[in-house]
Amino acid sequence: PMWQFWFIGALIILHLFLPLIHKIFKNPKWALILTIACFVVCFGVDIANVLFVALDKPLIQSYVPQTFRLWNHLAYFLLGGFLGKPELKEMIKNEIKPWKHLIILIILSVVIIIYQIYMGSHYYGTTYAEFFYDNFFVMAWNVTLFTFINRLELRNRKVIKVVEYISVNTFGVYAMHLYLLGLLKLTFDYQAKGFLLWVPVFVFIVGQVISSLLRLNRFTKQLVTF
Repeated sequence: PMWQFWFIGALIILHLFLPLIHKIFKNPKWALILTIACFVVCFGVDIANVLFVALDKPLIQSYVPQTFRLWNHLAYFLLGGFLGKPELKEMIKNEIKPWKHLIILIILSVVIIIYQIYMGSHYYGTTYAEFFYDNFFVMAWNVTLFTFINRLELRNRKVIKVVEYISVNTFGVYAMHLYLLGLLKLTFDYQAKGFLLWVPVFVFIVGQVISSLLRLNRFTKQLVTF
């Protein structure tokens, strides 16, 4: 199975919309309205899911293949357009102290973990991340995480090398995470509460090692390079 590559189809669709998105973003007012509209739809889907489960119906996302959940993809894509603006980066750096930003990120990270484990295990009946992309807390965490990383100015050469090493293997980790989870499932109940928090660490470390080895050969390198 290779369903983890659903995002390639989503990227193709988004790029088809790029001429229109580019035209809209020339007018900041309309760009903001469109982005807010996408987020309203996302939050609406998330709230509706709670009602659907209460009525013993499947989650809304299960009716739409992940590639075609355009309301969600557009929301994140357009949000990235705003977060990438240099003036916004400077405003965040000037208005929010780094230590405050870090504290907010840590608090949101804890909230996200507790929320998803509880809702996934006790209410939704699934802990798959795709059913939480429309959630307000998840989106707030994503914004906080990426704005925090974006404000960092790395000067230490050793740290820069570590970041570069990790970043080139990122696609490889993503490409093989499905198969690593499959191997885990043969031995552990990786969705159990006691083991759940260790899964990302295991997948990240093992995925980095395998991806690094595959990149040593010019033929296998194509499997982990995007």
